[in-house]
Amino acid sequence: MKNTITRIIEIATIVSLSLCLYPFFYYNKITENIPLHYNVIGEVDAWGNKSIFWVITIVAFIIYIGLKLLQNRPDIFNYPTTITKQNKDRLYSLGTEMLRVLNLILCTMFSYINITTVRIALHDKTSLSTSVIILFIVLVVTVPIIYIKKMRSSLP
Repeated sequence: MKNTITRIIEIATIVSLSLCLYPFFYYNKITENIPLHYNVIGEVDAWGNKSIFWVITIVAFIIYIGLKLLQNRPDIFNYPTTITKQNKDRLYSLGTEMLRVLNLILCTMFSYINITTVRIALHDKTSLSTSVIILFIVLVVTVPIIYIKKMRSSLP
């Protein structure tokens, strides 16, 4: 049986992933050209057809499904320590937990980009928030480091 934190993370991930569909509620209201690319400070530096929303959303769903399926196979992960009978359950649990958290972060990131792109296309906003993008980068790098340290401390 899954614990409460796991349930909260999984529900938050589903909610975040569903927010990737936000552009489709505004699809007919936005212009044909939308931001395609942002520079390092979050400003739009390339524009293109709004059909790119399909690609971004499909990529988000593929990543979600891939990580979700991978959570069911902790035996194929690459662990930073030798797996023994004594630490196997803890390592598998930490490995799947790490993927669950990364899935939430990535789904939230895709949703943020999609929603902000719509807001820019509607002239409601001018750029991505640099601090939010930095936060996503820090989280994607830091979360695996934290879990690797936890795994290494899982001594037999």
